[in-house]
Amino acid sequence: SEVAVTLAWNTAPHKTAKDLFDKELIVGGIVGVDPETTPKLYNSLIGTKFKVVTGYNSTAQIALAVERGEVQGIADWSWSSVKAVRPHWLRDKSVTLLMQGALKSDPELGDLPNALDFIQNDADRKVLELHFIQKTAARPVIAPPDVPAERVAILRKSFAALAHDKEFLADAEKSKVEFGFVPGEEIDKVVALVAATPADVADRYTKAFGPPK
Repeated sequence: SEVAVTLAWNTAPHKTAKDLFDKELIVGGIVGVDPETTPKLYNSLIGTKFKVVTGYNSTAQIALAVERGEVQGIADWSWSSVKAVRPHWLRDKSVTLLMQGALKSDPELGDLPNALDFIQNDADRKVLELHFIQKTAARPVIAPPDVPAERVAILRKSFAALAHDKEFLADAEKSKVEFGFVPGEEIDKVVALVAATPADVADRYTKAFGPPK
């Protein structure tokens, strides 16, 4: 499971979440991926003023662009990745954390506002919650649909064992990788929730990526 954070370089005038509604923040984007899609959704659903410069190939490239002054920040980067890839940003206070985005706020982020706090109606909430459901299964391991059930069971049992394997967890800690195991059965529930999305919510979700009203 992941929590997205919106952050701005220290030279940007944005210091709190409120500034995202008052001042344009130029962020880097990746075509069709969260650093691009999330700010577009925020603009449509809660009224932020992100300007997305898209075409980057990875969040690592966007991070370099932020350091070079090409863009002012990132609208959606996994909190665990920020800590692993750019820990000095946090240590040196090079960036300002402005907002988080997930179905549940991360206790580690304290009182940092959640994008859901700014939703004005239930219809918009359902759209943003649909977007955030994916973050509860952020990095799934998948297999083709014709894999025998007994093999799926073996694979799931093996991955579950990793969650308690001391050597594996030590490697993860050494590599500064957070290992938040989510059982396959829980992933099934996430997929079922997405598949059961009402047509009107799916339609609003698609339209939310369009130009600002």
